[in-house]
Amino acid sequence: MNLASLFTPELILCDLEGQDRRKVYLELLSRLKGEVPEIGNTENIYNEIIDHEKLIDMPYQMGFAVPHTRSSLINDFYIVVGIHKEGILLQEDDLEPSKVIIMCLISKSTSDLYLLALRSIYSYFSCPGVVEEIAACQSPEKLLEFLDRDKVEVKHTLTAEDIMNKEFMSLQTDASVREAIDLMISQKIDEIPIQDSTGGILGVVGTSCLLKLGVPDYMLMMETHAFLHSFEPFERLLTHEDDWKIEEVLDRKPHTCAQGFPAVQLVIGFIKDHVTTYYIVDESKKLIGTISQLELVKKLLRG
Repeated sequence: MNLASLFTPELILCDLEGQDRRKVYLELLSRLKGEVPEIGNTENIYNEIIDHEKLIDMPYQMGFAVPHTRSSLINDFYIVVGIHKEGILLQEDDLEPSKVIIMCLISKSTSDLYLLALRSIYSYFSCPGVVEEIAACQSPEKLLEFLDRDKVEVKHTLTAEDIMNKEFMSLQTDASVREAIDLMISQKIDEIPIQDSTGGILGVVGTSCLLKLGVPDYMLMMETHAFLHSFEPFERLLTHEDDWKIEEVLDRKPHTCAQGFPAVQLVIGFIKDHVTTYYIVDESKKLIGTISQLELVKKLLRG
C-alpha cells in the first residue's frame, strides 16, 4: 500500500496559524470535523491526544511531530497534516520545533493499519531533507506529489524492526559485576546485553545471574530451604562485586532474532518460551535493538 493513498488533500493544511499546541491541534481537528462531521467532539479528542502524549512521554524532534491516538470518538482512520512555516515547540521537552505535524486518529478496531502507517510515517519523515521539502509545500497537491515521487510504502506485516528499541545500554565482558548492578539500578532494567568490540552480542547478564552469585551451588540443590533463616545471600556478592567480571556470569544463549521477524511470533515466543527480552541483530550479527515484553505491549496496545 502506498502511504499517499492514506492522505486526503482536504485534510492537509499548508499554513497553520496556531502558536501553541492546543491551538494547532484544534485547528487540525476543526478541519477534520468539517470534512467528517460524524466524528466526536473535537475538544474530547484533543484531550485524548494529550493524555496519550503524556503516557508515551516521547519528545518530538527532527522537525516533525506525530500526535496520535485510538479513540471511540473516531469511526475510521484519518491522517490530518499541518505545515507550520515558523516551526513550533509542542511539548516542553521537545528537542526542536516542529514544522510538519502529522496527526493520526483511528478507531478502536483498526490497529494493524494504524501501527504500520505510523511506522512508515516515522521512517519517511526521519530521512534527511524530507521535512524541509514538505514544509516548503504551498499546496496539498505538492505534498502528495512528494509522497508519490518517493514511493513511500506501508508494509503489510509488523516486524521486530518496527517495534524494537534502538537506544539500549550494554556492557563489554571486561566490565565488573558492580558496573552491571549499578547500570541495572540507574536505568531500571533487569537485563543487560554484553557486546564484543564489533557490536556483536555475546550474551546477557540478568538479575537472576547476579542473584545466583550470592547463593552457593549446594543450596540450590537442596530439596527444602525451610530451615534457612540467618544466611545472608548477598555477602559473597558484596565482597567480590568489584573483582568478578561479567564474563564469569554471562548467559551465552540470548534470545536473538532478525529485523524481519514477525511481531506475532515475538508474542508467541514471549508466552510459550518465557522470553523476557529479544535482541535484534542485523545480517552481520551486530546488535541493533531490543524488545522487552513491556516495550511490545506499549507499541502494540498504546502505539
